[in-house]
Amino acid sequence: MVQALTHRSALKNHNERLEFLGDAVLNFVIAQRLYETNEALTEGELSRARARLVNRDALATLANALALSKVIMVGPGEAQNGAFSRSSVLSDALEALLGAIYLDQGFETVVGVITSLWQESIHTVLTQAEQKDPKSALQEWAQSKALALPHYAQESMTDNGDSKTFVVRVTIVGVDGEGRASGTSLKRAESAAAQKLLALLTGRVE
Repeated sequence: MVQALTHRSALKNHNERLEFLGDAVLNFVIAQRLYETNEALTEGELSRARARLVNRDALATLANALALSKVIMVGPGEAQNGAFSRSSVLSDALEALLGAIYLDQGFETVVGVITSLWQESIHTVLTQAEQKDPKSALQEWAQSKALALPHYAQESMTDNGDSKTFVVRVTIVGVDGEGRASGTSLKRAESAAAQKLLALLTGRVE
Protein backbone atom coordinates (compact mmCIF):
# COMPACT_ATOMS: atom_id res chain seq x y z
CA MET A 1 0.00 0.00 0.00
CA VAL A 2 2.95 2.33 0.65
CA GLN A 3 4.03 2.06 -2.98
CA ALA A 4 0.51 2.91 -4.15
CA LEU A 5 0.70 6.24 -2.31
CA THR A 6 4.22 7.12 -3.47
CA HIS A 7 4.61 9.68 -6.25
CA ARG A 8 7.47 9.22 -8.68
CA SER A 9 9.12 12.38 -7.33
CA ALA A 10 9.53 10.78 -3.90
CA LEU A 11 11.07 7.35 -4.45
CA LYS A 12 12.22 5.07 -7.22
CA ASN A 13 9.66 2.48 -6.14
CA HIS A 14 6.68 4.68 -7.08
CA ASN A 15 3.04 4.03 -7.99
CA GLU A 16 2.90 4.38 -11.78
CA ARG A 17 2.72 0.64 -12.54
CA LEU A 18 0.03 0.15 -9.89
CA GLU A 19 -1.83 3.11 -11.38
CA PHE A 20 -1.84 1.36 -14.76
CA LEU A 21 -3.29 -1.79 -13.22
CA GLY A 22 -5.82 0.06 -11.08
CA ASP A 23 -7.05 2.07 -14.06
CA ALA A 24 -7.76 -1.13 -15.99
CA VAL A 25 -9.56 -2.79 -13.07
CA LEU A 26 -11.62 0.33 -12.33
CA ASN A 27 -12.74 0.77 -15.93
CA PHE A 28 -13.77 -2.87 -16.17
CA VAL A 29 -15.73 -2.90 -12.91
CA ILE A 30 -17.53 0.38 -13.69
CA ALA A 31 -18.34 -0.82 -17.21
CA GLN A 32 -19.75 -4.06 -15.84
CA ARG A 33 -21.85 -2.25 -13.22
CA LEU A 34 -23.31 0.12 -15.81
CA TYR A 35 -23.98 -2.74 -18.23
CA GLU A 36 -25.77 -4.83 -15.62
CA THR A 37 -27.76 -1.98 -14.08
CA ASN A 38 -29.56 -0.53 -17.11
CA GLU A 39 -30.05 -2.50 -20.31
CA ALA A 40 -31.79 0.44 -22.01
CA LEU A 41 -28.54 2.39 -22.38
CA THR A 42 -26.79 2.20 -25.74
CA GLU A 43 -23.08 1.59 -26.20
CA GLY A 44 -22.47 5.31 -26.63
CA GLU A 45 -24.44 6.16 -23.50
CA LEU A 46 -22.57 3.52 -21.51
CA SER A 47 -19.24 4.93 -22.68
CA ARG A 48 -20.23 8.48 -21.79
CA ALA A 49 -21.50 7.38 -18.38
CA ARG A 50 -18.26 5.53 -17.65
CA ALA A 51 -16.21 8.55 -18.76
CA ARG A 52 -18.09 10.74 -16.27
CA LEU A 53 -17.39 8.28 -13.47
CA VAL A 54 -13.68 7.62 -14.03
CA ASN A 55 -12.29 10.90 -15.38
CA ARG A 56 -9.46 12.70 -13.59
CA ASP A 57 -11.66 15.25 -11.84
CA ALA A 58 -14.11 12.62 -10.59
CA LEU A 59 -11.26 10.51 -9.24
CA ALA A 60 -9.59 13.51 -7.62
CA THR A 61 -12.84 14.49 -5.91
CA LEU A 62 -13.19 10.99 -4.50
CA ALA A 63 -9.53 10.92 -3.48
CA ASN A 64 -10.07 14.16 -1.56
CA ALA A 65 -13.11 12.68 0.16
CA LEU A 66 -10.90 9.79 1.26
CA ALA A 67 -8.24 12.27 2.47
CA LEU A 68 -5.54 10.68 0.31
CA SER A 69 -3.78 14.05 0.06
CA LYS A 70 -2.74 13.58 3.70
CA VAL A 71 -0.92 10.31 3.08
CA ILE A 72 0.53 10.68 -0.44
CA MET A 73 4.33 10.88 -0.50
CA VAL A 74 5.89 13.35 -2.94
CA GLY A 75 9.32 14.87 -3.37
CA PRO A 76 10.20 18.22 -1.75
CA GLY A 77 9.93 20.10 -5.03
CA GLU A 78 6.52 18.67 -5.85
CA ALA A 79 5.31 19.41 -2.34
CA GLN A 80 6.24 23.07 -2.74
CA ASN A 81 4.42 23.16 -6.07
CA GLY A 82 1.16 22.02 -4.51
CA ALA A 83 1.22 18.39 -5.64
CA PHE A 84 -1.08 17.36 -2.77
CA SER A 85 -3.96 19.28 -4.32
CA ARG A 86 -3.20 18.48 -7.97
CA SER A 87 -5.92 16.43 -9.68
CA SER A 88 -3.44 14.29 -11.59
CA VAL A 89 -1.56 13.29 -8.44
CA LEU A 90 -4.73 12.53 -6.49
CA SER A 91 -6.42 10.54 -9.26
CA ASP A 92 -3.25 8.55 -9.98
CA ALA A 93 -2.90 7.68 -6.31
CA LEU A 94 -6.48 6.43 -6.10
CA GLU A 95 -6.04 4.23 -9.16
CA ALA A 96 -2.76 2.90 -7.78
CA LEU A 97 -4.46 2.13 -4.48
CA LEU A 98 -7.11 0.11 -6.31
CA GLY A 99 -4.36 -1.74 -8.16
CA ALA A 100 -2.68 -2.57 -4.86
CA ILE A 101 -5.94 -3.80 -3.34
CA TYR A 102 -6.44 -6.05 -6.36
CA LEU A 103 -2.97 -7.57 -6.00
CA ASP A 104 -3.13 -7.94 -2.22
CA GLN A 105 -6.76 -8.93 -1.67
CA GLY A 106 -7.99 -10.26 -5.01
CA PHE A 107 -10.59 -9.33 -7.58
CA GLU A 108 -13.72 -9.82 -5.46
CA THR A 109 -12.39 -7.49 -2.78
CA VAL A 110 -11.52 -4.70 -5.18
CA VAL A 111 -14.93 -5.07 -6.85
CA GLY A 112 -16.55 -4.57 -3.46
CA VAL A 113 -14.42 -1.50 -2.76
CA ILE A 114 -15.15 0.08 -6.14
CA THR A 115 -18.86 -0.69 -5.91
CA SER A 116 -19.05 0.88 -2.47
CA LEU A 117 -17.08 4.01 -3.41
CA TRP A 118 -18.88 4.62 -6.71
CA GLN A 119 -22.39 3.43 -5.81
CA GLU A 120 -23.88 6.89 -5.33
CA SER A 121 -22.16 8.31 -8.42
CA ILE A 122 -23.37 5.41 -10.57
CA HIS A 123 -26.93 5.97 -9.38
CA THR A 124 -26.68 9.70 -10.19
CA VAL A 125 -25.26 9.12 -13.66
CA LEU A 126 -27.87 6.50 -14.53
CA THR A 127 -30.70 8.69 -13.24
CA GLN A 128 -29.53 11.54 -15.42
CA ALA A 129 -29.24 9.23 -18.42
CA GLU A 130 -32.79 8.00 -17.90
CA GLN A 131 -34.12 11.55 -17.87
CA LYS A 132 -33.64 11.94 -21.60
CA ASP A 133 -36.66 12.38 -23.86
CA PRO A 134 -38.62 9.08 -23.78
CA LYS A 135 -39.11 9.07 -27.55
CA SER A 136 -35.37 9.34 -28.13
CA ALA A 137 -34.69 6.69 -25.50
CA LEU A 138 -37.18 4.29 -27.08
CA GLN A 139 -35.75 4.86 -30.53
CA GLU A 140 -32.23 4.21 -29.28
CA TRP A 141 -33.40 1.04 -27.54
CA ALA A 142 -34.94 -0.21 -30.80
CA GLN A 143 -31.80 0.62 -32.76
CA SER A 144 -29.63 -1.15 -30.22
CA LYS A 145 -31.67 -4.32 -30.85
CA ALA A 146 -31.58 -3.86 -34.66
CA LEU A 147 -35.37 -3.43 -34.71
CA ALA A 148 -37.64 -1.17 -36.74
CA LEU A 149 -38.23 2.34 -35.45
CA PRO A 150 -41.19 2.86 -33.09
CA HIS A 151 -44.51 3.56 -34.79
CA TYR A 152 -46.87 6.11 -33.25
CA ALA A 153 -50.58 6.08 -34.03
CA GLN A 154 -53.12 8.63 -32.86
CA GLU A 155 -56.14 6.68 -31.68
CA SER A 156 -58.37 9.59 -30.78
CA MET A 157 -58.61 13.30 -30.03
CA THR A 158 -61.23 14.81 -27.75
CA ASP A 159 -61.94 18.53 -27.83
CA ASN A 160 -63.20 19.72 -24.46
CA GLY A 161 -63.47 23.33 -25.51
CA ASP A 162 -60.73 24.75 -23.30
CA SER A 163 -58.40 21.84 -23.94
CA LYS A 164 -57.85 18.78 -26.08
CA THR A 165 -56.95 15.24 -25.11
CA PHE A 166 -54.96 13.03 -27.46
CA VAL A 167 -54.64 9.27 -27.12
CA VAL A 168 -51.60 7.68 -28.78
CA ARG A 169 -50.39 4.12 -29.14
CA VAL A 170 -46.79 3.19 -29.93
CA THR A 171 -45.56 -0.19 -31.14
CA ILE A 172 -42.39 -1.70 -32.54
CA VAL A 173 -42.54 -4.39 -35.21
CA GLY A 174 -41.34 -7.71 -33.80
CA VAL A 175 -41.86 -6.67 -30.18
CA ASP A 176 -44.64 -7.90 -27.93
CA GLY A 177 -46.46 -5.18 -26.07
CA GLU A 178 -47.34 -1.57 -26.71
CA GLY A 179 -47.41 1.79 -25.02
CA ARG A 180 -50.69 3.67 -24.84
CA ALA A 181 -51.17 7.05 -23.18
CA SER A 182 -53.02 10.34 -23.33
CA GLY A 183 -51.88 13.94 -23.21
CA THR A 184 -53.03 17.50 -23.72
CA SER A 185 -50.98 17.65 -26.92
CA LEU A 186 -49.94 15.06 -29.49
CA LYS A 187 -46.32 15.48 -28.48
CA ARG A 188 -47.05 14.87 -24.80
CA ALA A 189 -49.19 11.85 -25.58
CA GLU A 190 -46.45 10.34 -27.75
CA SER A 191 -43.85 10.98 -25.06
CA ALA A 192 -46.00 9.35 -22.38
CA ALA A 193 -46.72 6.36 -24.62
CA ALA A 194 -43.01 5.95 -25.37
CA GLN A 195 -42.23 6.04 -21.65
CA LYS A 196 -44.76 3.29 -20.94
CA LEU A 197 -43.44 1.01 -23.67
CA LEU A 198 -39.84 1.64 -22.64
CA ALA A 199 -40.70 0.78 -19.05
CA LEU A 200 -42.37 -2.43 -20.21
CA LEU A 201 -39.39 -3.43 -22.34
CA THR A 202 -36.73 -2.68 -19.75
CA GLY A 203 -38.61 -4.00 -16.74
CA ARG A 204 -38.83 -0.67 -14.92
CA VAL A 205 -41.86 -0.01 -12.74
CA GLU A 206 -44.12 2.70 -14.12
